[in-house]
Amino acid sequence: MVDQMVDNKVKPGNITTIRQVYDEQMTHIRAKMGALTKIQYLMRLLEEDKYTHWSRSDEGSTVIRSLFWSHPVSIQLFNQFRTVVLIDSTYKTNKYMIPLLEIVGMTSIGYTYTIVFG
Repeated sequence: MVDQMVDNKVKPGNITTIRQVYDEQMTHIRAKMGALTKIQYLMRLLEEDKYTHWSRSDEGSTVIRSLFWSHPVSIQLFNQFRTVVLIDSTYKTNKYMIPLLEIVGMTSIGYTYTIVFG
């Protein structure tokens, strides 16, 4: 696609669709995942990128019931700016119809940052 761009303008003969771009991205991700499931791949990425994370599953089961994760920089920001914390949970609004918890903090100059997802 780079060779189809000239001075940040698309060449008239370019017929690449957004679907082709998404398909190529998924092909790349599937190649990186190998035989891992999506959740196994996510857990591997959390480990590699040194996220603080915690998961819970039912006893005797391999199904994850809860998963929390936080970026290392988010933890540093929280340790510096812990005065304002907003907690929001949505219920049954995502693809899997499960709750999503997000905890957000605010710096002294009004910027927001995500502390944790769950």
